[in-house]
Amino acid sequence: MFILKVDGEFCAAHRLPNYEGHCSRLHGHTWKVTAAFKATEVDERTGIAFDFAIAKQMLRGLLQQLDHRNLNGIFANPTAELIAQRLYTKLRVGLQMRKQLGPVTVHSVTVWESSRARVTYSEE
Repeated sequence: MFILKVDGEFCAAHRLPNYEGHCSRLHGHTWKVTAAFKATEVDERTGIAFDFAIAKQMLRGLLQQLDHRNLNGIFANPTAELIAQRLYTKLRVGLQMRKQLGPVTVHSVTVWESSRARVTYSEE
């Protein structure tokens, strides 16, 4: 099995409406995201399990939708956990639409709010 990872980032603001503390106020982050894909085979011709260019393109497309936005307008409760889960789901759907990619699945999505705080979502 191969785990391929690509990174991306976006800048966005949010507030946690159901949280008591500083994060209940509007604030921003430069969010970092790592999407990990699992592939079980390598293409005999190319030696590639999953093209990094495709993985980066898929992640970039999702992050552009979040960049320079107030995430409260997109998510009812924009926690790092729920953002990771949503990105995972959207990547999974994106892979399903690209059936020609063979045995590739989303392994996990990690979302960093800062260099010291991150969450990983996976269904495995």
